[in-house]
Parts: sequence; structure tokens; C-alpha cells
Amino acid sequence: MDRQVLKRVMDVAEFLSGMGTSVAFDTETVDPRPKTVGRTHDKIGALTYTILELEGISFCDGKSACYIDLVDNNEKEVILKVVRDFFKYQCKTVVAHNIVFDMKVLYKYGIDLRGHKLYDTMVADHLLDERRRHGLKALASELLGKEVIDYKDAIAHGSQSEVFYKYATDDAVWTWELMQWQQPRLKGDLQLAKLFREVEMPFMLSLFEMEINGMYIDTDKVAELYNNCKADHTKYIMALCEYLGVKYSMQTDLLSDDLTVTSPINFNSVKQLREILYGQLKLEVVETTKTGADGVGKVTLNTYKDHPFVNILYKYKIIEKAMSSYLGPDAQILSNLESDNRVRTSLKDTGTKTGRLSCSNPNVQQLSKPNKVYPIPIRQAFVASPGYTMVTADYSGQEVCVMAEISRDETLVKALNNGYDMHLAVANKFYELGMPEEALNKTHPDYDMYKEKHDKARSQAKTITFGLAYGKGAYGFAIDFGITEEEAQQIVDDYFAGMPGLKDAIEYAHKEVYDNGFVRYMSGRCRRFDTVTRDDWTGYTKGDLRQAFNAKIQGYSADMIREASNNIYKEKKQYEHMDIKLLAMVHDEIILEVKTEHVDAAMPLIKEWMEKPFEWMCVPITSDVQKGENYDQAK
Repeated sequence: MDRQVLKRVMDVAEFLSGMGTSVAFDTETVDPRPKTVGRTHDKIGALTYTILELEGISFCDGKSACYIDLVDNNEKEVILKVVRDFFKYQCKTVVAHNIVFDMKVLYKYGIDLRGHKLYDTMVADHLLDERRRHGLKALASELLGKEVIDYKDAIAHGSQSEVFYKYATDDAVWTWELMQWQQPRLKGDLQLAKLFREVEMPFMLSLFEMEINGMYIDTDKVAELYNNCKADHTKYIMALCEYLGVKYSMQTDLLSDDLTVTSPINFNSVKQLREILYGQLKLEVVETTKTGADGVGKVTLNTYKDHPFVNILYKYKIIEKAMSSYLGPDAQILSNLESDNRVRTSLKDTGTKTGRLSCSNPNVQQLSKPNKVYPIPIRQAFVASPGYTMVTADYSGQEVCVMAEISRDETLVKALNNGYDMHLAVANKFYELGMPEEALNKTHPDYDMYKEKHDKARSQAKTITFGLAYGKGAYGFAIDFGITEEEAQQIVDDYFAGMPGLKDAIEYAHKEVYDNGFVRYMSGRCRRFDTVTRDDWTGYTKGDLRQAFNAKIQGYSADMIREASNNIYKEKKQYEHMDIKLLAMVHDEIILEVKTEHVDAAMPLIKEWMEKPFEWMCVPITSDVQKGENYDQAK
């Protein structure tokens, strides 16, 4: 080691040794790959830690701050050892903005922060106000009054310039100052500190593990599904053109024998579909867009799915979405595939106002069940690693259980506590079906017979229950059931008369909005609403009031899954031989994989870990835990 490098290392060691045990830090990374136009892997997300290389780390402990430049590879490893020792032996609390990303970057370089106390200023800000932008620069400007420059302006001076060094150091300084600003507010009137400390920060460890592990992809299955879709895609374009009497051209690729069809009609064009469906085919308009224009979306396709043209169009649309969103070479799965055949979904804890997670690269939350009209089992491409079995865990009737806990409605609580089919129980009461109460239990020998007999009434009861909970009014039900608005209003009135607890809970949510400007979930999280001024009126919109009770249900459901994953993360440490791994989270479902020889023993444990945190609720919280070789089977 030459003298210059030695001096740099000693300077870094001296600076870090003088820091406190609590530090804010931020990593600076760079994508080392050459900018090659058209290369598939250039599309992998900017926060893909396995690709990015560490260029520097900034630190601040409230008294001193600095940026450690790691661009020089001759110094990098030896300085990183000093940094590694600092985190391992001296630092106890780490503060960062979007901490999971920085944890992943350091993990790549052998620095594991899972044993530290964590504080994420981005997550804290989301708890304090979920409506605003949570980027560090935006918060530094808005809350701390800082003058900021963005990354492009800073890097334009060079990554080893004084401008860039200040830019990088400011990130750590502002993160520290933001924490100081947040802490008294988390402890203030809204009392959010407990939720932040006991749920959100442990959840960072679950997210970290999921994003490190990712999900294994069967590329042969992706290719098979894509080729099947591509063949039918071509076939359906031809069929659509032939139905309309429109000429199309065909061309065969000499190398691959692939058939390409060129149509004068773009069947993805809303304007052209409008002209075809309502102009040529004279179909009645059944949906409108937000701007009031005639719609050609899901409602139209579902309404007219038996029409010969729309039936083909419906299948075409399903295939088009699957190919463009997931299966194509530039779509979400293959474009995010890494060298170990895994995709590592980015899970964002601050991406929605209600508190639900959002995800991207790929967005696995859009992997809905295969459509019955044209089933494409994309989930089969997400497989367990060799030697492992995939396991999924979610709650049975979760939103209904949350609704019952919030409302304490007698009908809901009684049905759930007695093991009744809740929707059939509601239908029995509302429609006076005359079913014996004991037959509402799913274990009763006559249950299946009654369920089949009253399937329509049960479906309607389910639609009404969820519709009311999510703020749907008479107009919405009139469309659902094809009845007049007056008839629908009578259904709403009668329904509320039979479920007064639910009605009271909805009205209380509205009162919360009027009194406080927000509703509070059972976890303590808040969902805020802005007043709207129109002409001489200022207040909350009907849409906001509809969202209020809905947010309390969906938002707390999301916090439940956070607590469940935290419990799994903690408890599975006692069973290291099973190698239980958190892989991803899809809405309110946790996806795991377990060593195959231990999966049968692990499943009842996972079920227990899912349910135990919620034994206090007035209705039983039960979880469904299933296994399979791939996500489709485990689902």
C-alpha cells in the first residue's frame, strides 16, 4: 500500500472513530454497464443493487459530516474494510432515506445492517403525511428550507468534484436533520411513533430479505407461453379483420417461419374501437371515461363477451396485455431477469396513500388469476428454486374480518365466529331465504346444497356488502343489478336496517373526516383528505367520503400483512434448518420458499405465525397456507 492510499485510509478511520453510535448515511452508486441502445438489460430498474456499483458513502452524526469517495479501485477495498468495521463494532443506529436500498447496496459489499436499529426518514414522512412527495430533495426544500441541486447537475461537474462531494454530503446531513424534524411529530398528537418503531422499521427487514431473494424464473415456460400467445395473437388479428371485411397482409420470416400480419386497423386504438363497436356494430354504450367519452374498456368487453366480434377482441386484448406487460422480450419478466435467473421486485412501502405496498420491475401485483375467457398461466413461470418448494400465505376473508372488527356489527361478528359462510348468512337474513342457521356453517352436510341453490342471492349479498363498505351508493348498485336507482336505494336502506353496526361505522368514518380531515386505522396509521373549494362551497367530496371507510379496511389489512411478515421473519430464525425465505408480497399475500424436505413441517408453523398477532380481534383470523412447485400451484 503506497503512502497516499495509507494516508487516505487513516483519515477515513480517524474520522469514523470520532463519530457517534447513531449515524445518517447515504450511498452513491453508478451503473457500470456501457450505454448500449436497444439492449434488453438496460431496462432493469435504476435501483437494482446487483448491477449498481458503490462509488461513495456520506455520513453525518449531527456534529460532523463527510463524503468518502470510493471511485479509486486501488483504495476501495481497504477503505471499505474500515467502513465495514465501523458499522460492525461502533455504529448501533443507522438512519437513511429509503433505507432498504442502501442496505442492499452495502450488503453487496459485505456490510450487513440487519442487526442495527433502523430509522427510515422516507417511511416516517409517509406516516406524517402520505399525500406529499417523499423524495429527500423535495423534503429538504419543503420542510427544512434547503437550496437543493439534483443529481444530474451535480454529476455534470464530475463524481470527484467539490460540487458533487457537497451534493453527496448534503444527503446525509439532510437525512439527519429530517430525522430530528420528524421525531417530535411522530410522538405528537397523532401518536405515530409506536407504529413506526414496532411495525414499520421491523418491516424493513422483511422487505430487505424479499428484495435480496427475489423469485426464480422458468425461462422455458416464459418462452412457451409467449410463443403460444404470439400464434393466437396473429390468428385473432386475422379473425377480427375478416369479421369486419377488412383486408390484411401476411409475411413469413424465412429464418423463423414466424407469420406477421399487418392490419389497417389498430385494435389497440380507443378511437378506432369506438368507431367499430358503436358505429359499425351499433352496440349500446355501457361505460364512459372520466372525461365523459364513450368507453371501450373492461365493462364493454364483459358486457358483450358473447358477441362474436367482441369475444375475439376480448381474447386479443388479454393476449396483447400478457405479451406487452410480461412475456415479451422487452416486457417486465425478461427485461428484469438477472444473471441468476431471478427477478427482484422493487417493493415500495410509501407508494400508496392507503398504506398498501406498490411494486415494480416486475409488478407482480398485476399477476391476476388467469382469465376464464383466455387463460394464460403466467404465474407458472415463477418457480421455486431447485431443492425448494414455494409456499403462499394469506388471510381467509381478511377484509370482512377487518370490517367486522371495526363495525362490531352483530350479523357479521356472529357469522364469522360461528364459522358461517358470511355472504350466505347475510343473504339468508336479507332475502329471508329460510335456511336453518346451522346449515350456514361450511362444515354442515347441507351447506353445499344451500350454497348452490342460493348462489345468485349469495353473490348479490357479497356485492352489496363490499359495495357498501367501499362507499358504493344506489347509482352504482343500479348499474350492478340492472335496476332503477330508486330500487337500488331501497336495497341500501333495507340492508343498513339489517346491519346497523356497519352503517354506524361508515357514518363514523365520515364524521372523522369532517372533524379531523383524516380517518385513523386500528394500527394508528392515518389517511388524510383535502378539502375542495367549488364556487361558494368548501368541503369534502363524495369520493373522499366513499374512500374513508374503505381506507380503514384496506389500510389496516395492509398493516396486518406487515405485522405477519415481521412475525414470520422473527420466528423462522428458530428453524434455520428449514431455510424459510421471504420472496415477495402480492397485495395481502406473502410468498415464501422452504427446503422441500421440511415444507410439510413448516406450513403449520407459518399458519400459526400469520394468525398469532391478531388473536385479540373479536372474530377469528385464519390464514390459508398452500404449497406448489410454482406460484400458480401454490396459489
